Amino acid sequence: MVSRSLNRGGAEKHIVELANELSQRGFSVCVLAEIGELARHLNTNVHFFNVHFKRNQYLVYNVSQIYKAIRTIHPDIVHVHDPGLLICCKLNKFITYDYPLIYTCQNIFDSKSYLYRLGNPLTRTFRLHADQTICVSKAVLMACITNTRIPEGKSRVIYNAADFSPYAKMFFKKRDNRPFTMVSVGRLDRQKGFKYLLDALALLKAKIPSVRCVIAGDGAERGSLERQIRYSGLADIVTLPGHVEDIPGLLKQADIFILPSLWEGLPHALIEAAASATPIIASDVGGNREALDDGHHGILIRPESPEAIVDAVLWIYNNMEASRMMALRAQEYAFRKFSFETMVSMVERVYIDVLAG
Repeated sequence: MVSRSLNRGGAEKHIVELANELSQRGFSVCVLAEIGELARHLNTNVHFFNVHFKRNQYLVYNVSQIYKAIRTIHPDIVHVHDPGLLICCKLNKFITYDYPLIYTCQNIFDSKSYLYRLGNPLTRTFRLHADQTICVSKAVLMACITNTRIPEGKSRVIYNAADFSPYAKMFFKKRDNRPFTMVSVGRLDRQKGFKYLLDALALLKAKIPSVRCVIAGDGAERGSLERQIRYSGLADIVTLPGHVEDIPGLLKQADIFILPSLWEGLPHALIEAAASATPIIASDVGGNREALDDGHHGILIRPESPEAIVDAVLWIYNNMEASRMMALRAQEYAFRKFSFETMVSMVERVYIDVLAG
């Protein structure tokens, strides 16, 4: 498996959990990535290679790093989880040997990004596709077909999944005299739309005096979000605790889980929130609609809209019984739709299919 790093993040967590489970099922698994906090969670029988990959502009360097690893390991399958490194792995097939190449696409990418502007045309022009592309939602699949023109029959949807054991006994929480708590989880970067959540909280604090918000995660926008919190007078109601290890424990405190992203694939945080039976508000982008069954199991809002966030929060606050039923439906749907065992079995099936030719 090839990834840029094993730092904190939903995609990185997916790689670690998948590698561990496949190793338990008898696969010999090697992970190529820059070491990060999640590397310590790899099973001892998963072989880890600490490889420093540079930014996508350094194509030749990254190709050479993968070349050295391929020559050392000589894998039967290469499964890459990064779009920039997909191109590098594809190029290595021409200079090493024709190994089966699988790519998991986790996201719908920002049209302003370097990868979108250069990577997609490169992939289309030189047909730098994998032998099989796994898309984590139907929305991601449609974006891949549109942007990179994946050949027919070379892609399939395998939904992201989560370990639901910590959530098996979690049910909707009744509100008492404690603060009305909103929780969000994600990297502190532009994609997650936290700026708009803070704008909404500036409006909500007069409407719900007890409102509080915890935004768990870290990233490049921490400084700008901290400044916005100060300038908007939100320091007494918003907490940025950084990375939180115990996400189930955090969700136990939540009256609402909110994900105001500008674009998404199928976020792990949303699946875990659904499993916790917490009422959900999420931007209607990417795979969020699929995670919430077209809005039957959570409130979908337009992105970049503080006003839409305010309206959705007020609806949940004023309709607790309807919110409870919505959250319980979301939990049942998540347990059924996003089973970890099913996801791993489907990936295993892809491996068998590509090896069979």
